[in-house]
This record gives sequence, C-alpha cells and structure tokens, in this order.
Amino acid sequence: MLRTTLCSMALTVALFGVGCGSTVEPVADGDASPDGDPGLDAVADGLGDTTASETSGDSAPTDATGDAPVDSVGDAPKDTAPDTSTAGALGAPCILDGECTSGICLSIGRCSKPCAGSADCPASSNWACVSLPGRGPACSCTVLAAEDVACNGVDDNCDGKIDETAKTCGTTCVDVKRDPSNCGGCGIVCGGGTVCQAGSCVCPAAKPTICGSTCVDLTKDPLNCGGCGTACPVGANGTAVCTAGACSLACTAPYGNCNGSVIDGCERDLRYDTANCGTCGKACSFANASALCSTGSCVINTCNTGFANCDFDPSNGCETNTASSTANCGGCGKVCAPANGTGMCVSGACDLLSCNTGWSNCNANAVDGCEINTQSDLNNCGLCGKVCPGAGAPNMTAACTTGTCTSACVTGWANCDGISTNGCEKNVRTDNANCGACGNACTSGSSCIDGICQAFAPVDVMILLGVTGSTQYSLDQAVPNLKARLVAPLLAMSGVNVGVSYSCDFPTSPYGVTGDRAFQGAVEPITVKTTIDSLITTYPKQNGGDGADGMIEALGSLAGLPLHPTSLAISCSSGRIAGGCWRTGAKKVVVLFTDDYFHNGPDPVSPTSPALYEPYTLVSPAPQTWPGVRAAMTSANIKLLIMNSTSGGTGTTAYSQQKRMLIELGQTVSDLYFSLGADQTGTASDAIVARVAGIRTGG
Repeated sequence: MLRTTLCSMALTVALFGVGCGSTVEPVADGDASPDGDPGLDAVADGLGDTTASETSGDSAPTDATGDAPVDSVGDAPKDTAPDTSTAGALGAPCILDGECTSGICLSIGRCSKPCAGSADCPASSNWACVSLPGRGPACSCTVLAAEDVACNGVDDNCDGKIDETAKTCGTTCVDVKRDPSNCGGCGIVCGGGTVCQAGSCVCPAAKPTICGSTCVDLTKDPLNCGGCGTACPVGANGTAVCTAGACSLACTAPYGNCNGSVIDGCERDLRYDTANCGTCGKACSFANASALCSTGSCVINTCNTGFANCDFDPSNGCETNTASSTANCGGCGKVCAPANGTGMCVSGACDLLSCNTGWSNCNANAVDGCEINTQSDLNNCGLCGKVCPGAGAPNMTAACTTGTCTSACVTGWANCDGISTNGCEKNVRTDNANCGACGNACTSGSSCIDGICQAFAPVDVMILLGVTGSTQYSLDQAVPNLKARLVAPLLAMSGVNVGVSYSCDFPTSPYGVTGDRAFQGAVEPITVKTTIDSLITTYPKQNGGDGADGMIEALGSLAGLPLHPTSLAISCSSGRIAGGCWRTGAKKVVVLFTDDYFHNGPDPVSPTSPALYEPYTLVSPAPQTWPGVRAAMTSANIKLLIMNSTSGGTGTTAYSQQKRMLIELGQTVSDLYFSLGADQTGTASDAIVARVAGIRTGG
C-alpha cells in the first residue's frame, strides 16, 4: 500500500486540498477498503477501521483524526450493526436461506437473524424485529435506496451498516467520499476548481486540464486557449472568446469587427454605419432616394424631387413618380380621376383629358370633371345648354332620355289642348268631358269616377279592427264571418274596394305597453280578397289597458288629421286621398269592430255636455279629441258603421257613447250593430253589406 505525505507537496495541497498529517491511498478495486468492507473509500486512516476481521458492532479505538471511538463502518458508539465482511452475516446479500448463517434470507435479498426485540437489530428506523411466518421473530428491513446515504442515521440499502460512507469531523457528520471540504478525510479541502469523487480531489470533466493550480478547459478558456498560458487578445468594444481551442473576438452590441482585425477591435457601430447597417457588409441604398442607417436598419432619408415612397415599402425605395402618376399626382394618394372622365397627370397637376360617353364638362372646370349627364339632364339634354320644353309645367313631367327631350303627363292628367307651356291641364279621373282620356265625355246620368263613366258611386270601405287584449276573444270568433259574409259580398259589388287597419292604444302606461299603437294602417282599399282575408286573420295581437282604447285617434287618422308619432300610416298609391287612402270621388265608409267605450270620446251620460269621457292625461303629444275628429269625418263625408261586441247590449257605457257619436255625425242608431259571437257577427255583416249597397246607389 503506497502512502504519500501531502504537507511537503504545496502544489498538490493547493489542487486537492489534503490536510497536514493526511495521506491518500489509491486502491485498485476503486471503492473497497483493505479490510474487505464493501462501500468504504480509499482513505483507510480517516474512517476509523482498525482490523480486517471485525464482525461485531462493538466500539473501536479512537481513529487517526482523534474523533470519538467508531465501529467498523465509522458510526458513533450507539451503532450496534455488525460488520458484514463474513459471508452470510446480517445484511449480507443472499438468494436462499442456506446462504445466511442464520438460515434466514429476507425477500429483499439480505440476510437476517433471530431477535428478541428491536435492540437486537441495527439501530436504524428501517430495521425492526418482526415475526416472520414459520420463522419466528427476526430482523427485517425496508430498502430505501440502492446506496447507503451518508449522515442520515439510516441503513438505506439494508446491508447492516448505518452511514457507512460517513465520518464525524469535529461534531459534524460528513460524507468523505463526496464532501469537497472533507474529501477522503477531515479537513481535506478540494481547491483550484477540483471536485471530490470517491474520496479524491480531481478536475471535473468540464475542465479536465491543470494549468498552474487551476482546472481549465483548453477548448474554451480565453486565458488558456489551446494550451496553458495562451491568452486571447482583447479588442475595443469586444470580448476575447476561445472556441475549439482557437481565439476569436465577440463584439459587444451594437459594434462589429467588419475589417476582421482584432487590433482595432470591433471598430464599426452597426446602428448608424450606412456601409455596415445592422451587420458587417450590409450597405444602405434605395432607388430615387438618399439612405440612412437608424438603429441597425436601413431607412429612406429623403426622396429625390418628383418621387415618393407611396407603398411604404423601403425595399423598392421611392418608387412612384408623382409628376406623372395618375394614382399619385403631386403626392401619394392624390388620384387624378376627374368625375365621369379620364384624367392626365402633368408636372404633378391633374388635368381633364376627355369625358366619358354621355357626359360633358359644361362649366369648363376640370376640378369637378364632366359634371353633366347629357343623356338625362333637362337643362343640358344631348349637349350643354339644351333645355327640354315643358319642364316645370303643371301636372307634366319633362324628361331627357338618351339625350332626347320627351314629356309626359302625371297619372290622371292629360294635355288635351296640346300646349306644353300650360302643362297637362285636364284631370281625366273626374272631368266628365275628358273621362279617362281627352274628348271622352260621359253621357247624361253618369259621372266620371276614377277615370270611368259610371251610373253609380264607387265606395271605399275601411275595416277598422279593435285589437286590444279584451277584444281578441270576440274578434277571433268573428273572423270567419268577417271574411265570408262581409268582405266577399262587398267585393262582389262593382266599384267597391275594401281596406284594413287596426286600433289599440298608445304605448304609454297605464293605457298601453311597448308595441301598442292607437292606429296602424294595413292596406288601402283594394279588390284583392286573399290579401284582405290574410290581414284580418293575422291581425296584430296588441295589449292596451283593456279599458277605453284609442279609437278616437284612429278615426281621426282615417279622416286625414295629422298622424300621431306612435301610429303607423297606410302606404297610399299615387292619387289617393291621405288618411284612409280613399279613391278620388269614392264614398267613404269605416266599419269599426270594438268591445269598449273610447278615451277622448263624448260623454255618454250627459249628451248636452261637450265634456270628453276619460281624456288621456299622460300621452305626448296630446291625442286627437272627439270634437276635432267629428269635424274632420263630417268634412270628409265618412260614414261610421259600428260592430259592437260587448255582452251588455244597450245597457253599457260603450253603447251610450257610440250612440251619441252616430247622432252627432248625423247618422241614426241603426248604424250600430251588435256583434257578440259568430251568430251576431254574421247577422251584423249581412246588414252592413246591405247598408253599403244603399250608400253605393245614393243612400
């Protein structure tokens, strides 16, 4: 066994940190001690082992470092674990019971021994005296690790040794196989970058070479690059770098070593060098522009005169010639495109080259281009300044069509005298001498009604349905008879048209809710039965206050009074009279279906009093009232026929109020029809048809 004194070798002491009086002992098997104990390191004197034949857990004499007595594995006197150098002893590896002196091989592959209590087993928390089936009490162990961990007081690998790689240095337990401050023995410190491996101070694999007293990597160390003492030169704005044993210069951002010399270091500032912008050798240059290097990127400084960077792409420089580009005339985005013509960019200014077909530059101003459509302009028809005759004449529409002047009368009028200056002077819808056309005179006993000579008067019937929540039950029952016994026979009479509208209440609490309308037009008087039937069947189911509703407002709307903002007008055809969209010359009839009295209507109790019954107080603007509505209906000569669906008959407030309304309109109470349920609705419908027939023939 070779022992070398370290105190006389200063260099070795500096590198490997061996303390005075300590020795290193190389061992051929790598980790077995001379006394045969497995797991012990090469420093025999530092572990306290004194014999090669110790097999018990008795205390040993004081070791070479002067520590307290330790047993064969270096533990304190409390350790009672036996030495396992003898094959088959407690903790020895085994497969069969016969391989153990005790005849007991545990399932973990370690030999056991009989025990009377835990004191007979190693003093470690993973050893215990347990009863083994068929074997009696024996020491059992739980394997915690493949290798024993130092200084934890536990036999981790169950080999019967506790802290077998540990040593007490002073009062501290250390792992002398790995502790760089106690490598191989107490006080032996690994220096110079060495590490403790298997109880010896060695250079790590990352720095395998010793230069002077330090472990280095000759492939990476700029002070020892390729060989000890070979230092890499340092240049301005850079850092010396050793790569694969060769020196180079790593420049500090934003500098670059563009000439490849380390003498002047990293000589170029890549942020602002137009010849080396961002990286060495990258020169800044742009078409039609001067260049700058800004923070390592090439940018356009200024465009040359007459050019611009309109696509904002510096790679193609100032690519646009603003002196001639029609898309960028005089500047980016300034399009030279005169209205209805073709433009031309001349020296950065937009000029008019030509007009599109059918257009002219009548004001001689190129700024607004070809501003006149000579195909349709009445004052410039075909060419600038040509005015079409008849423009502005009464009831006449002049037109310029494909550059040619034409004129036409508005619907219902005719130019019977052939003079364009006085327009279309005859109303052929009502003129008995020119009925429907110039010179078509009606015979005696007939009149011109809606452009037709007729012996009877046409009638427009507007069905006004109350659609509050309380009315809907009786209305649903009435719908079949309204379509079959009212609409169908009315349309069967020549000259009779039928329209549909609805009434509920104002969308103002407590009268109505959102979505309600006092009046809502559906369709003007027409002769298309399917349309009328559909509008009756699909009436809007509104809500209202289920008390007095908005019928007074609805009647006023049909009479032509101003429409309330919350109401919805009927869409009228040309020539119809506003309100109910009545035909000119037709007699007007409103058929009202309701089950209630009306807000803002006449007082049903005091016929001589002008007071209104339950006037609205919260609706803005204020709704129509009965006096104004009555005057409008009288002026328009509107007949009111009421279908009353209340269940109280003549004893209700509604009946009294409706009766007074008819009287004040100059009608009789016979124009009030009870319409509760299908039977009464059918009877009332038949009576109303007969009433309209009488009105049609002059009644």
